[in-house]
Amino acid sequence: MANSPQARKYSKYQKEIIKELTKTLGLIPFTYQKAKNNHLKVLIDGVKKPLYTGSTPSDYNSQHNFMSLVRQEIRVIDKDVSPEPIKQKNSKMDLQMHKKHNTEKMLKTILKSLRHIVTAIKKREEKLVIEAGTIKPISEHRKVLITDSIQRAKRDNSGLGYLTNKEMNALENELKIHIDFMLPNVAYYAMKLSELGKVTTPTQNEVDTSMTKDEVVSIEFSSKIKEVNCNKMDNESMNICTVDNVNKESEMNVISSAKSSAQSAIIDDPSTDIHAVTSLSDSARIAVLQQLTKSEAAQLIADITQAVELNRQADMQHVLSFMQEKGISLDDIAAQLSEICAANAESSKVHLIA
Repeated sequence: MANSPQARKYSKYQKEIIKELTKTLGLIPFTYQKAKNNHLKVLIDGVKKPLYTGSTPSDYNSQHNFMSLVRQEIRVIDKDVSPEPIKQKNSKMDLQMHKKHNTEKMLKTILKSLRHIVTAIKKREEKLVIEAGTIKPISEHRKVLITDSIQRAKRDNSGLGYLTNKEMNALENELKIHIDFMLPNVAYYAMKLSELGKVTTPTQNEVDTSMTKDEVVSIEFSSKIKEVNCNKMDNESMNICTVDNVNKESEMNVISSAKSSAQSAIIDDPSTDIHAVTSLSDSARIAVLQQLTKSEAAQLIADITQAVELNRQADMQHVLSFMQEKGISLDDIAAQLSEICAANAESSKVHLIA
């Protein structure tokens, strides 16, 4: 961690950028770090590609241009969101709006506090994982972090009032999204354990109880991609909920390994819910697919094409089996289609005459 880009100190110019980002983005999840060329690299939830600061940090226009780019991107994100109706200055804000305002204010306060101590949180979480020799503590650590942060904020915000279970769950889910952006993903810790040789193989039950659905999906997807190469892991990769070229051995058989054959790019476990992968956001799904090499991507495309053709053949076989079961011949089908075509043609003529 000491040699990682995150550990480098930020310049005065970059600190100003970070401060502006916090003000501008508000409740939009984002994360940042130094790239290898010492520029600031920023990833914003909903923006498909990372944003980089300019090459002339001494120039005020560089900061201005970068923030203009950020505002332009978030306008694209919010273009489908209708603005809230503007109320009269003298009208009273109802209780629900007042609570919503206070909740958002509390969330901003929590995020500001967490960003100040995010380095310490990362170190504590990494220590827990290394001591346990497994990725199991991650979920519980972040759950406790979320609960404690909300409880402290509620004590400091007496005007918030009572939060229903639904409101509390919504607040926790929102905070979890931000924390997942701030902290390393599961793949990073799996790689760390592999490098240290401290690997404890968890059972399937441990995976089910200690990891979220998105984390399992990410590791499932990574463990079933052909020829994963750990050495390709780039230090400037962002710590988001996507898998960064995880070594199969480091994932400790959390999900069944890909077969060591030429078809290892194909998902071998028929029970795998591929829809969980396709249901990811565009940016998350693209980020996962970016981990593929050119040859792996070509193989995946070929596999998808083959799967579509196999489905088509299976559908045809199903139709043929149904026809045999019902005693329907191809001649019967052809005759029926001819009648339908003739009826349609006659109907078209009637409409033209009318």
